[in-house]
Amino acid sequence: ISAKMQHATAERERRPSSSVNDAPAHIAPAGPVNTGGTAGDAEPRLINVLVTPKLSFALRLQPGWKRASDIEEDALRLAFLARFPVKLRAEHLTFRCATPAASLETGTLVYRIGAADVSEDRVLLSVLSELDKSYTAKFEAALERARADCLSASNCFQVVADEVRTAQEATSRRWESEVRSLKETQGKSQKRLFLLEQERDQLRD
Repeated sequence: ISAKMQHATAERERRPSSSVNDAPAHIAPAGPVNTGGTAGDAEPRLINVLVTPKLSFALRLQPGWKRASDIEEDALRLAFLARFPVKLRAEHLTFRCATPAASLETGTLVYRIGAADVSEDRVLLSVLSELDKSYTAKFEAALERARADCLSASNCFQVVADEVRTAQEATSRRWESEVRSLKETQGKSQKRLFLLEQERDQLRD
């Protein structure tokens, strides 16, 4: 009997630890959970958005998106602008998916791009016009910076040239003064020599 009591006591002591470790599978463990699935899904997922056969851009998928209709238009605008190296005005652009119920697992979605107050056949032309304006503004800004740099370099060169000319003029004046002093000294020496020769001739006489 004592052996049975000891066995029952041991079973009761083991039960609390086993109830903690054997929690039901539907209870989520504490801490952050990766909802992306496998470890390979940790990388950002991209989908190709096709606007025309020659114009497409990549869109980073968000966790809440399941179908094409879930994608916000602002996200499409930002992704479309990121395709170009210059800033464009895109708040007037609209994107309409050809297959809004399509799953995002397809890898490619086809969209029709539109613009407010612009006919459908002139939308891409308006985008190209905006692109041309942005490139023109960028090149004009670069030209202004280059012109300012040239003027600055020219001004620096002029300052250096003025300093060199001032130094040359100062050196020239100093040499002229020294030459004049040497000539005066030479004239005085010649006059003294002439007087000494006269005195010598008088002493001989």
